[in-house]
Amino acid sequence: MATKPSIEKLRELASRRNVAYEISRWYYEPCSLYQEVQEIQKIGFKSQAARWLESMTSAGMQFGTASKEERLKEAQSMADLAGIPLKEITDEIGLSGVLL
Repeated sequence: MATKPSIEKLRELASRRNVAYEISRWYYEPCSLYQEVQEIQKIGFKSQAARWLESMTSAGMQFGTASKEERLKEAQSMADLAGIPLKEITDEIGLSGVLL
């Protein structure tokens, strides 16, 4: 049986991907950690947006069947959920040329 991940583990996962599933499964009730959990969720959305942007590079386009436009749309959606402009994420990960 799976166990509830610690906040530290959740933060680690969020640095690599979207953690909405884990949050809805384990932290669905408002609690004293609610603000921290919300911030971790935003980190996960930002990480997922970065992965979508990275998949738009020539190396990333080798995997999957989504077009560049579809990948950009997904990246924008995740950036919106994170509350961060997509341009800021591209600059941070060094892929500002992807949006051209």
